[in-house]
Amino acid sequence: MTLVEMAVGIAFLGILALGLSLLFSQLAEGSLRAQEEAQVQADLLALRGKLERDALSSTTFLCTGSQARLATPAGLVVYRLEDERVRRNGEDITQLSGYGGGFTCDGRTLLLSLTWRGNNLATLRFARRVGLPGS
Repeated sequence: MTLVEMAVGIAFLGILALGLSLLFSQLAEGSLRAQEEAQVQADLLALRGKLERDALSSTTFLCTGSQARLATPAGLVVYRLEDERVRRNGEDITQLSGYGGGFTCDGRTLLLSLTWRGNNLATLRFARRVGLPGS
């Protein structure tokens, strides 16, 4: 084997290694993206469940942009969008960060317009039960 043949072989192996490393990095990025999307859906499900339970039992809503205050028989429940997370009474509901949006209230209805990393996710709508005190 000559030195030229050896250099060509090493160059070929280098190109092959570079191609494989790019392929694996793209696969890893795709897997990470899929995991994040699954976590966003899990966050939405957890948030929807907690907000729905609190909204149904609440007597009043008070919303101020990044915060919603719900008066429930068990006491005041405060939801906040802060530090790119959604919190209920100071505890994180969402596992991921990057959330934004805001709360709006209109009589018996509470709306949460939610974004994640600048992309619109959903507008969650909740209503108090009719007939409760304060309705």
